[in-house]
Amino acid sequence: MELQALEAAKPAFDKYGASLLAISPPTAPNSRKSVRQNKLTFPILSDAKGKVAAFLQPRHALRTSRAQFPR
Repeated sequence: MELQALEAAKPAFDKYGASLLAISPPTAPNSRKSVRQNKLTFPILSDAKGKVAAFLQPRHALRTSRAQFPR
């Protein structure tokens, strides 16, 4: 799962003083449930109405399984 890959990479973000968070379409309660179920140490913010996605206009989704993170 991509969230678990991000969790595994979190120490690299921490090393550089960066904050890690996820933005997802599910509602806030569902996002909190995902945090608990996946034992995440970073928040998942809810974008249920898609306003953040519309503002950022992402062109592609990050596939964390192929992403290269600094070690």
